[in-house]
Amino acid sequence: LLTLLLRGKSGRAYNVGSDAGLTVDELAQAVARPGQAVARAAAGAADAACPPQHYLPDIARARDELGLKVLIPLDDAIERTLRWYTA
Repeated sequence: LLTLLLRGKSGRAYNVGSDAGLTVDELAQAVARPGQAVARAAAGAADAACPPQHYLPDIARARDELGLKVLIPLDDAIERTLRWYTA
């Protein structure tokens, strides 16, 4: 975020994070693992008239213009965040 603040172009949008695909259930399980909590994402029945919605951020602009890289795996980022909040 500091790189975006200092080197990003004013008024230009940048996606940050990771471009790795992940379902809501997979994310819930990843967050639950460190705290040994039980998590389950609620999933309704699929509606054939409504195609599934997917969001996979395109981080190419942040990578190409600002040189940002995904350096911390999701599980490590979750662990660090939990440690910070529980310290």
